[in-house]
Amino acid sequence: MSTGREQVGVLPKDSTRNLPSGGRRLPAGVPLLGVTLSLLAFTGPNWPLALLATSVVMLGIWLLWRPGEAPILVFVFLFAWLQAGIHLYVANIKGVGVEELNQFSGDTNLAIFLSLLACLVLALGLHMGAGSWRSDGGALARLVAQTVPLHRWFMLYLVALGISSVLTGMAWSFGGLAQIILALANLKWAFYLMLAYASFVSQRSEWKYLLVAFGIELTLGFGGYFSGFKTVFFLTFLALAGSGFRVTPKQSMVLALVAGLLLTIGAVWSEVKMDYRQFVSGYSGHQVVVASSSERYKKLIDLVSKVDGKGLSDGFEKLFSRMAYTDFFSVVLNTVPNNYPYANGALWWNAVRRPFMPRLFFPNKKAINDSELVNQYTGLGVAGAAQGTSISLGYVAESYIDFGPWLMFVPLFLLGWAAGRAYRWYLSNPDCAGLLGMALATVVLFPLAGLETSIIKLVGATLLPFLASFIVIYYLAPRFFPWVLPKMQQIEKG
Repeated sequence: MSTGREQVGVLPKDSTRNLPSGGRRLPAGVPLLGVTLSLLAFTGPNWPLALLATSVVMLGIWLLWRPGEAPILVFVFLFAWLQAGIHLYVANIKGVGVEELNQFSGDTNLAIFLSLLACLVLALGLHMGAGSWRSDGGALARLVAQTVPLHRWFMLYLVALGISSVLTGMAWSFGGLAQIILALANLKWAFYLMLAYASFVSQRSEWKYLLVAFGIELTLGFGGYFSGFKTVFFLTFLALAGSGFRVTPKQSMVLALVAGLLLTIGAVWSEVKMDYRQFVSGYSGHQVVVASSSERYKKLIDLVSKVDGKGLSDGFEKLFSRMAYTDFFSVVLNTVPNNYPYANGALWWNAVRRPFMPRLFFPNKKAINDSELVNQYTGLGVAGAAQGTSISLGYVAESYIDFGPWLMFVPLFLLGWAAGRAYRWYLSNPDCAGLLGMALATVVLFPLAGLETSIIKLVGATLLPFLASFIVIYYLAPRFFPWVLPKMQQIEKG
């Protein structure tokens, strides 16, 4: 007999409703996506790379789809893939070579090729780290979601929201502990996701609590320095996809309208964000908010009201241009190793050790300024901290700077593997299995989505929330809301 223990939930039949009975089936829309992308791939001059992009996305989804669970692994992969390959399909639609969409002079085709391979390697790492899919995780999540009244999930979310607001407001008064305080505050999203998931699996289809929470987060998202409004859309979709909610044709039209609304909001934000950020920062050139809430919303409404048809069109151009993230990498391919030698792991080493050097004990630790690295390796002179912004090369380009075109995939695989192992731990740990583990895993791994994140921010943005989640799992949940876990039997393996 093994000394390890395995948890088995006491699962009523209804808890497995909407979970697949025939194995790990892909969502119904995936084949249609494959056909659509294949047609786009063959209808333009970039068909070899576009066909590779189509193959990568289909293989990645197949590797990472886990029915009955919030698809954060698929989301991480898809967002990175979108930034690596979107220009291929746009260029094919326009009938031009993809290099014509590059705003800089660089090796565009090689940058996209390596970025697509990086996405595939990341997916392989995530898949191997997460291990084989089992229906237990989703079934346990459904069990607790269906046995707890929705108003309790809503009250728990409101408490988390209040605590998050207090922690955010006072974080910087803790000096060197500010980052871990902010990471703990950001875990409020786990409680929002649990509310959303419970709403979608509710047999009575009560939407009032979720709509109120969605409205609160959407409003708060517009009031910050960055485009935080996107997060509530993404997490709501992840909860919907994980819940197994059966979407009717009418509801499909609503979802399509919501997706269109999100794109339109993104385009409008892309058009007004520079003027808005200058205003809220007091024209200081720093990433700070000095304007009051009422002043911020008034200014935002004023800017949005001035966006006309041309402004909206420009906003969409900026949005899609911003979404693709291989242009900096294409320039780096020309400068490294021609002008600068490979860094031999210096960037990754600095990123890994930095979270373990709290400013409380290392007061002279240099502040992060991604734009310095961009200017060093590209010579483009992009705006930096002095202009109230931070622009990064992205973790794929930085991995190339560290190790070159082949060894760069080693840390990317390890990154995916570590994230997959963390995901597996959350869903299989007896202390947080089920809905709590699924929600925490989603929030902790959420920062991995996107090629534009620098290595140094990527490691900190995932490691600190991971550590902060221990406070929720081992201190807060057992004392204040133990009902988030189902009653389970513990049996020995073997």
